[in-house]
Parts: sequence; C-alpha cells; structure tokens
Amino acid sequence: MMTYREILWLVEDYIGVDSGYLNGFTYRIHNTFYHRFCDLDVDVESYRAKGFTTRWAFIEILKDSKPRDQAKIIRGVFDMIPPPDEAADDTARKKLTTCKKLLEVASRLEADGQVETPKIANTSEVVLEALKDAEVLLQTRSPKSAVDRAHTALHGYLKKLCLDRGVTMPSDTSLTALFKVIREQFVEFSGTIPHDAEAKRVFGSMASTLDSLNTIRNRGTLAHPNELLLDSPEAMLYINLSRAALGYIDAKFKK
Repeated sequence: MMTYREILWLVEDYIGVDSGYLNGFTYRIHNTFYHRFCDLDVDVESYRAKGFTTRWAFIEILKDSKPRDQAKIIRGVFDMIPPPDEAADDTARKKLTTCKKLLEVASRLEADGQVETPKIANTSEVVLEALKDAEVLLQTRSPKSAVDRAHTALHGYLKKLCLDRGVTMPSDTSLTALFKVIREQFVEFSGTIPHDAEAKRVFGSMASTLDSLNTIRNRGTLAHPNELLLDSPEAMLYINLSRAALGYIDAKFKK
C-alpha cells in the first residue's frame, strides 16, 4: 500500500492544493476522473456525503484502494496532468523529480504478488460472477475465502468453451477432464508454435497442476465443510495459477 508520505507526494507535490482543494479537480472532474483515467468504479459521492472536500475525498479514496488500484490512480493523474517535458525552472524540476518517485511507487504497487483477474468477454454469466466474487472476497476476507470462486470461474470457462464447440460433456465433468478435451481436440492447441516442444511440455504439466488444484479445492477450502483449510500463501498460489491458466487459454482463443 502507499504510505501517507507517498500520498502527499501525489496530492501536494504533484497535483497541488489551493485553499484545501485539489488544483484542476472540480467536483465534476473528480466524479469522472476514476472512470476516464483509471478504469476504476469509485463512488465519489459517498465520500463527499461524509463532508470531505475534494482533496480529502481524493486522499481517502487512495487510502481505501488496493495496491494495484492505487497504481492506476497515480498513472491516471499523469494522464490527466502530464509531467513537464523538461526541467525549465525549479517548479518543473521538482515536479519531474516527484513524477519519477511516484512512477517507482506505482511499479512497486503493481508487483503485489497477485495475478490480475483476466478480462474475459465471451463467456457465461456464472464465470463473470465468480470472477467478481473472488475479487471481492480477496479484498474483504482472505485468499482462502476466494479459492472456490477462482476454481468455479476456471471450471465454468472451460465448460463454456466445450459447449460452444458442440462438445457434449456430462454436467459433472471435472475441470481436469475438460482441460484434457481442450488440449487434445481443439485446433488452437494442435498447431506448431515457437519453441514448440518446451512450450507444450509446460502446457502439458498444467494438467497435473490442475488435477492437484481440483483436489485441494475439494479438501482444503470453504467449498465443503473441511476442518483443515489452506494457509493464505498456498490459497493465493492456487488463485494465481487459476487466473494464469484462464488468461492463457483465453488468449489462445482470442488469437
């Protein structure tokens, strides 16, 4: 997360403050800033309803945001208020120095150990809802609470791929079995690719990984009334692997 000092670098040293308000941020601009420049859905009015000025609402939103969203806000500010082209005077030099420091902060925030939720367009409502639920549970609970939703998203996505290609499978077909069908029957995975043997060896090993993850989901998560749950690091590893597999497979089909 950003430290309070880093937040002040952005608010006071880069954007600037005048009589308690952010330079260039009217109420209207602040309302639309997160959508236009950060690709974030932020309820700015809920912060204003608490009596915050634009400056303090911006600070509170930053403090409440998860690390990668904080990075998006930093980069969004630079899109809205571009850095000076050159250090023409002391003010410009200070702003460029602050910009460089904040870019380092953004890079640190983006390297938070989480694989981003892949943006999937053509899939079922179940998959989209499971992806959203996993994200919410990660923010509000813990990784172990989100494992089952991550598993459901990947399982549902593979099932939808098979249905779309006319592959009839029993409704209770496992994630591992669906993955095998896609590997062996879909043209997207049958062609030759650069470093073909090694790449396909890595992809093939994912089948074993998914098989283990399937067992972990059933025996070590809140999907069932299990007494021995995954620890958070292992739960986050499961979620990352599920997201990576989902993102890779979806990218192959988009290509």
